Amino acid sequence: EILSLVGSWLVTNAAHKAESDFMKREMTIEDLEALDSDHDGDVTEVEFLSHMLVSMQKVDQALIDEIRELFARLDAQENGVLQKRDLEILAQRRKNRMRQIGSTVRKGEYV
Repeated sequence: EILSLVGSWLVTNAAHKAESDFMKREMTIEDLEALDSDHDGDVTEVEFLSHMLVSMQKVDQALIDEIRELFARLDAQENGVLQKRDLEILAQRRKNRMRQIGSTVRKGEYV
């Protein structure tokens, strides 16, 4: 049990040191190019944050992709920000789909 605790402490300590070293190092042109995920020549805060979290093994790329897909689905206006209007548009779309389903059922197209 003591060996397990010591081993866990050593691993945690090494991870914190590696993370600290990573955060302190100088950024290079190669780093900047790696951060630019859409290859437009600019690194946005989202690109930087996503890359850093994946590089530091805080999350995996699949989770980042899943969260970005959720954002895109919620961004009904497709303007890159979430606003109250997006939620209103999504609610209206759901209401319209329910009306279409109800209309189709009344016509006997679904059994």
